[in-house]
Amino acid sequence: MMFEGIESDEYDSDEFYEEVIGCKKCCAVELPDDFDPNKPPTTGEEYLQHVMYETQNYKAISTDTVLKKKVNEFPLLPEEPTYIVPESSLLPSREWNEQKLAEFIKFRKYIHSKLPPPHLRTAGDGMWMKKIDVEYPKFSVVSKLSLSTLANLSEALADRLDDIKRGHTIPDKVSVWIYTVLALLQVPLLASDIGSVRLIAKRCTELRAQLPADASAEMYNNLNFIICIIGLCFNQGDLISYAD
Repeated sequence: MMFEGIESDEYDSDEFYEEVIGCKKCCAVELPDDFDPNKPPTTGEEYLQHVMYETQNYKAISTDTVLKKKVNEFPLLPEEPTYIVPESSLLPSREWNEQKLAEFIKFRKYIHSKLPPPHLRTAGDGMWMKKIDVEYPKFSVVSKLSLSTLANLSEALADRLDDIKRGHTIPDKVSVWIYTVLALLQVPLLASDIGSVRLIAKRCTELRAQLPADASAEMYNNLNFIICIIGLCFNQGDLISYAD
């Protein structure tokens, strides 16, 4: 890169370093009249002379013409879809998603207004995970869960969705546990925690895509609700799709 009004042979001058660069040269090295750029440097001084020579004679940035034809010849890996697209009859409308998001935010604010200060550790995480299929969550119990327990629960819930057979929907108790955990989680989440939350939404999109086109609203509404909350409230909008 050249400075306007300065010749290439002035780059090596003391005046250039002091006025333009703002400091003095560290080493008093000059290019000799008989300098040979093809001769390999053998001393530190000769090495610096080569650096000075290249600075004066080569562009700071080199560019080349991109040949689109050649670029297109390279094989590209197919891009995997973020989620599986279901039958259009199973997709929610934007209005439905916005309504459910508003309901969730209102519920979440109420829950957090009643929560005690968060704990860092809670013993017996496995005990809570065994309750997923057995009973509905109770506020008096879940409000005492630590942040680490909630993170572990979200992982357990993602694994639980793997056990659901093709063509079946999410059990009601499991969906309520997911809703509860999402309401209790503190935002912003750690990268490890958002991974398990995102996985829950992806598993829900897979379950929804495996439902028949004539599935009842009872089968896909909970799936749509969870996808909506995670997509809009936890900034995973690429997992959301809408009905036409």
